[in-house]
This record gives sequence, C-alpha cells and structure tokens, in this order.
Amino acid sequence: MHTRFIRMTGAAVAALAVGACADGVTSARSGPVRVTMQQTSPAAAAAAVAGEGTATLGKLSRDDITSLIVHVTAIEFLPAATPDDPDPPWEALAFDQPARIDLLALPTEGESPLVIASGGVADGNYRRVRLFLSDEAALVPTIVFSRDIVVGQSTFAAGDPGHPVTSPSAAQSGIKTDVTFTVEGGAEVHLLFDVGATFQNVTATGSGKVMLSPVIRARP
Repeated sequence: MHTRFIRMTGAAVAALAVGACADGVTSARSGPVRVTMQQTSPAAAAAAVAGEGTATLGKLSRDDITSLIVHVTAIEFLPAATPDDPDPPWEALAFDQPARIDLLALPTEGESPLVIASGGVADGNYRRVRLFLSDEAALVPTIVFSRDIVVGQSTFAAGDPGHPVTSPSAAQSGIKTDVTFTVEGGAEVHLLFDVGATFQNVTATGSGKVMLSPVIRARP
C-alpha cells in the first residue's frame, strides 16, 4: 500500500510519494481515504486573537507569523466502539519519511482544500483522527516571525530561519480531533488548522524555544 503526501515549502507545492503501512486492521475490506486540510480565514483568525505578544503567556496575531512548519510522521484513525470491540485499536498510516508542511501556507476556508495524505483504511465507522509530529532534532516544528516578538524574557527576531517550537505530546500521543466518518469503499476526511486558537496561548521556554499546540479541527 502506498500513501501520497503533499510536501509544502512556502508557496511552493510538490508531491511526495512514500510507503505506508496500516496497523490494527480488523476488516478484510479496505477503501482509500483522503485527508485534506485548510486553515481558517484571515478574518476568523484575527477575530480570535488579540494582544501584543509581550507577556509570558502571549497572544499573537496571524500577521505576526510568516510560517509554522511541522513534519508529520503518521496519521491515525480511531474506529468507533462496538459491543464486540469496545476499545478498538487505531488504524495507522505510517510514512517512510516525515512530510514537511507549512501550516500557514495551507489553502484558507472557501478555497479548494489540499490533499495531505491518502491511503487504504479498513472499512467501518470512525470517530477520531490524530496527527503525529516528528521530535527529531532536525525536524522539530519551527516558527518564523514577521516582526520582533518579546515573550517573557526572550526576544524572537523577525526573519530568523526558524525558532524551534515545542508542541506538548504531539510526537507521543498526536494532535487529536474528533471527526465522525464512515469508510465504505473510500472516504474523505476534512481537517481545519485553527490559526486563531493556535496562537492564543504562546509560551517561551528558558532555552529560547516557543511552546504552542497546533489546533486541528474537523471541517464539515
């Protein structure tokens, strides 16, 4: 089985095909599942965030950020519980190499969504999706600011190649979102990167890293 991922670098988009394997398959039948992503519109993001980003717990606006780059290592889908299987295992699409995605270069609401992954998943009902991010030193999430930002005792200069971002549990337990869908010979799962919610709570570490948790929601 093969999974196709979209690699994004700024405004440039290129396709990357990598191998994938599905774990915990409980059905003899499987169908192709496409995972698409968008980001909230600039107006929605601006309405959700206010402040100058100068406190230990800072709020940043969409205009303060040039890019937020993550490396996705896997996408997993949680089947719905049944009387016969009240605690089913996650269905996994694991990738041979991490996929680099700039979350702020995703299409916005109202535009055609970007297909970030596709692969075979066992037929059935599902209730949750989670994305795993790499925690390897060379592949940790990074953020680039459009202006100098002061958070607590740390100053983050505009235009630097990328400040490391710590995203609690993103590598271990994944970024989760509740989404209900059914695979019957195929399905499409729509995800939305919530820009405003992501940048409402930003913390600096003593080592000069930025702490934030990317917020991913289901899109109808």
